[in-house]
Amino acid sequence: MPHSLDHLRPFDPTETSGPNEAFSFQIATDDQDETDRYWNAVVGNGGQESDRGWCKDKWGVSWQITPRVLTEALTASGEEAKRAFDAMMG
Repeated sequence: MPHSLDHLRPFDPTETSGPNEAFSFQIATDDQDETDRYWNAVVGNGGQESDRGWCKDKWGVSWQITPRVLTEALTASGEEAKRAFDAMMG
């Protein structure tokens, strides 16, 4: 009987499709230039764009390239967090 968390393994030995979104690298960036540099390095070398700051490299590994200011806004309280969340999801 499979374990209930088996679907979260980043590399499922029963599948040949490669890694999945259960595992990703995260890069916190300080400004737009840094965000663009990392994004272009991943996507521009055989990777592909995904949604909301995610991309995959040429091996199918997921990357989250996230500006620090967004993370700070999302962890704030009240209206600031709501505005940040709505902007990210919009």
